[in-house]
Amino acid sequence: MGIKGKMFGELESKGAIKIGRKTVKYEDVSTGKRGAKLVYTGDCTPSEKTVTAAKGADLLVHEATYASDKEAEAREHLHSTAADAARIAGKAGVKKLVLIHVSGRYKTPALHLSDARAIFPETEVAADGLEFSI
Repeated sequence: MGIKGKMFGELESKGAIKIGRKTVKYEDVSTGKRGAKLVYTGDCTPSEKTVTAAKGADLLVHEATYASDKEAEAREHLHSTAADAARIAGKAGVKKLVLIHVSGRYKTPALHLSDARAIFPETEVAADGLEFSI
């Protein structure tokens, strides 16, 4: 159709534009696919701001330095536990949770996974080469 640049932006925002004598509708030239929403936290303690930011996200990537057995230590060092991340994912209604920044003190992520999945089953722990479609 030759719709480019500012003209396409106008079409997208208005839903339809007139080109010459023809009215072009956005749905006629677009697949209308919604973009994916990804929310990524850095080091953080549990926060309602994170819940708000992650509301309805396809994927929440959240730090979980500690398993739930170290909750006091997590707070002292301004970090989250796997259970904290899972509660945030549940409150925010995200589709999938990926835990990152797991402390090297843990030999495997098994404890983090069991803590989180008990609250939010759609949880994985990040690893090199791990891929997700969102």
